Amino acid sequence: MPFARACLAPLTVALLMGTASLLAGCGGSDDASSQDSDVTAKGAVPHIVPKKVHAYLQEHQFGTYHLYFHSARHYFIGGDELRTWLDEQSEPYAELQEGDPDGGIEFLTMHRAMIEHLREKFGSEKVDNDKAYKTFDDVLDGWQTDEAVMKAIDTYATSKSAAKAAFPDAAKRIGDVGSFESEDEFGTFIQTRLRLGEADPYDSFKRNYDRDQSVGAGIHNTMHGWFADSSSPVDVGDPGTNLSNEIFWGIHGWIDAKWRAFEAAHERTEAQQQTYDDLMEKFGLHFQIHSHDVVPADKDNDFAKKTFGEVQCDDLAEGTTVEDCR
Repeated sequence: MPFARACLAPLTVALLMGTASLLAGCGGSDDASSQDSDVTAKGAVPHIVPKKVHAYLQEHQFGTYHLYFHSARHYFIGGDELRTWLDEQSEPYAELQEGDPDGGIEFLTMHRAMIEHLREKFGSEKVDNDKAYKTFDDVLDGWQTDEAVMKAIDTYATSKSAAKAAFPDAAKRIGDVGSFESEDEFGTFIQTRLRLGEADPYDSFKRNYDRDQSVGAGIHNTMHGWFADSSSPVDVGDPGTNLSNEIFWGIHGWIDAKWRAFEAAHERTEAQQQTYDDLMEKFGLHFQIHSHDVVPADKDNDFAKKTFGEVQCDDLAEGTTVEDCR
């Protein structure tokens, strides 16, 4: 389904035109985002990634990129403050919003590409703040089993009771990989409860979303909420800082493990394989180039920590509706 497009970001243009010269010379901007720069690699910060990894994430503004990735897909549901920030960007909103068809495979591939990029650069880096990990490679593997997630919930969750009650049934549903017809459906189900119903092909603001009320829907966003800690400088509930938290990689390691189970049970068509390869290449290049062309968000913003929560009716853009807000 076509949607009105925002202007292409310079990074996208660079990818279309070729990357050889960019790969040789691109680095992080001197104007680092507050999401990246206000966190220091202190040994006293619980669950913080190794110092070299944290420094790399800050230098190359991975936190800003991650915040922008999710925020640009929340443009019509994320509130006026978020839209004001996004309107400063060369591309204010992504063509595919969270809950849109084809957004699920995009969500899965972006995070896998980030895992692979960091594994290649820092997989052998030693981890000394958690006996469960020997190297950063182990951190990126994340929680490979449902039992590992339950153990983490019992140890680290800030919403322990809710998580213990909800996770077993959610994991069972997601583990039934044969019930999902496509990777995109699988990725969307894991990421969000939003489902795009109707949309005006000539006006991106006119879109109607339903909420998937079934067990397990949106487990990704829910898990970020279970482990969120607003007092932490690497809060799992804040996409601008959570890449420096080992718990973030626990969550996404578990999601990637579930995705690999899906892959083992489903053979991609030629077209699906091409889509997968194109997205992995696209996001892989994003992480190599380190030129994200994003105006940093104010560190005192209120929208980042709302990223993984339920949509609030007052945050909807004019013309956009969500079930229960109509």
